[in-house]
Order: sequence, then C-alpha cells, then structure tokens
Amino acid sequence: MRGIMLVMAAVLVFACMDAAGKHLMSRFNVPFVAFVRYALNLALLAVVMGRCHGSALWATQRTGLVVLRGVSLAASTFFCGSRGPGMALIAISGAAIAIHSHFARTTLDEV
Repeated sequence: MRGIMLVMAAVLVFACMDAAGKHLMSRFNVPFVAFVRYALNLALLAVVMGRCHGSALWATQRTGLVVLRGVSLAASTFFCGSRGPGMALIAISGAAIAIHSHFARTTLDEV
C-alpha cells in the first residue's frame, strides 16, 4: 500500500511541476524558469536526503563526469529554451534529461 501511495504522490508532483512550468513560461523566459526549477529541486534534495546521508550526499568518485553532465544539461536547457519556439522544444529538453539520467546510471554507476 505504501508503494502505491508513493507512486500516486510522484505522479501528482510531476503533474503539478508540469502545470506550474507551463504557467510560468507564459510569463517568464525559459532559462529563468529552468534555473528556478533546478534550484528548487536541489534545495529539496538537500533537505530530504541531507538528513539521511549528510556530507556523503555530495561525494563523488568521478567529479569530472558529474560536472560534464551538469554543464551539458544546462547547455541543452539554455539552447532549447532561449532559441526558437521555446514551448515546442521543451520535449527535446525532456529527452535530454532522460538521456542524462541514462548516462548517470550507466557511466557513473548511480541509481
């Protein structure tokens, strides 16, 4: 039962984030909305996971690859959002996030 509730909560959070993002993109430029989204996700990660893992949460064995992944994700967000029709390129940006997640799992041995 707990697993079902967690899945339902995750779906609700994703739906709310998607709706909030679309609403904010009608008022603000895409790179700003993406920055705020990433900053809030980082803050949430620090609060929720920081209590369990402490400073080990930020430790990495392959810092260069982690930085490369972050830079490429930021570049794909910036170029997809600031050039051309921003809303139409959001799907490409979402695909880039999926590719980065796969890269993290296979190359960096993250779960």
